[in-house]
Amino acid sequence: MHFSKNNTDQSPLILIGSRQLLDFYKDTCEILGIQILGILDQYYFGNTESIDNIPIIGSELDLIDSPNKYGNAKFMIANTWDGNTRFENIEHDGYNLRLQRLDFVKKLNLPCHTLIDPRSIIAKDNNIGQGVFIGPMCNIRARNTIGEHTFLHDNVIMAHDIKIGSNSILGVNAVIMGNIHIGDNVYVGTGSLVVNGKSTKQSHITIGDNCKIHAGALVQKDMAEGTTATFTGKYLRRPDSI
Repeated sequence: MHFSKNNTDQSPLILIGSRQLLDFYKDTCEILGIQILGILDQYYFGNTESIDNIPIIGSELDLIDSPNKYGNAKFMIANTWDGNTRFENIEHDGYNLRLQRLDFVKKLNLPCHTLIDPRSIIAKDNNIGQGVFIGPMCNIRARNTIGEHTFLHDNVIMAHDIKIGSNSILGVNAVIMGNIHIGDNVYVGTGSLVVNGKSTKQSHITIGDNCKIHAGALVQKDMAEGTTATFTGKYLRRPDSI
């Protein structure tokens, strides 16, 4: 969809998963006037009644047989990941669990909210996919594409002609400057800077799928799929992406 501040979807919201950052959703939804009906989470349902005062109303697995159970409500994948290397093969760590739920949402073709905090500044000529969350105080300038189910923390800056794939996460105060193509499932750490360091302004740099950029890192050149950019300037192969 193309961004418009005057076209806020008022459908109620159901969060799929709940690991962190619920305050982001609560705060933005309160401002937008969107009701959060509750959380669907198979790991918490039956073990606790609520998380951060949002009720646990069931398991996401209930939707397999009843995808229309909640009427006109729309969904959003609420568990995120912080960019840390995955430990062993724990299938429900943040990274893998989010990928599983992304696949689940797509297979059931569930309608998803796109939540854009009105305290952010966003140019009109941006293309923003479904399931995206853009937090407060972001500055999204011209001719950018943000793929579905991507999450922007607060104070993210995106300049112009940037393409971000699906299910990527941009940390607090991350800055992306000019002609950058970021793939799917990429983590851009807090306070990092991705800037086009090529000699011609027409050229773009590419951050491949499944890459990770450490907090405070400076990236000025291409990153191959599945690599990590450290704050020391080195590019490493992600041991958890094999």
